[in-house]
Parts: sequence; C-alpha cells; structure tokens
Amino acid sequence: MKENRLISKLMENFNEADFESLLSLRKYRLSNYEYEYRYESGVEQIEGSAEYMELNALKQISEEKYHVKIAGMLRKICNPKNCFPIRILSYAVGGLMFEL
Repeated sequence: MKENRLISKLMENFNEADFESLLSLRKYRLSNYEYEYRYESGVEQIEGSAEYMELNALKQISEEKYHVKIAGMLRKICNPKNCFPIRILSYAVGGLMFEL
C-alpha cells in the first residue's frame, strides 16, 4: 500500500525524492520477497503495458475520459480491499508505472 500511495502522489506531483523512495521500496521487496515481487512485476510489465496503451488511446480520444480513468485507477490501487487478488491490482499499478 505504501508503494501504491507513492504512485498516487507521484501521479499528482512528480518529484525525484518520492520516486527514489518508490524504487527503494520495490528493491526491498525484491530482496526480501523475490518470488512474490517477480510475479507482481511480471504482471505489471505485461498487463500494465496494455493498460498504458489503453490510456494513451483514451487520451487521444478524450482528455476528460483519460483523467477519469486515471482517477479510477488511483482510487483502486489505494484501496486496501483491492489488494487481493494481487494480479488484478497489478494491471493498474503497471499501467500507472508506465505512465510515470
């Protein structure tokens, strides 16, 4: 959840210090929970890239709908009830990571 809240914060106002904190948290999880981290990051990379392409297409069609979609993704990743199953949440996390 801490990572997801940082992603949300970075989407609103990107700064290097928070981005470094995000990367540090992810590195910690890789070091301590390698299997789980690799599973999540694999889903983020594959499904997240599809989400990212959808966001870019939506942005070309309608800026308003793009912002609504981003807001929905941010709400989703910041709600602890959505953490399981993690695979589904990783779609949005990956798309937002690509957007960052």
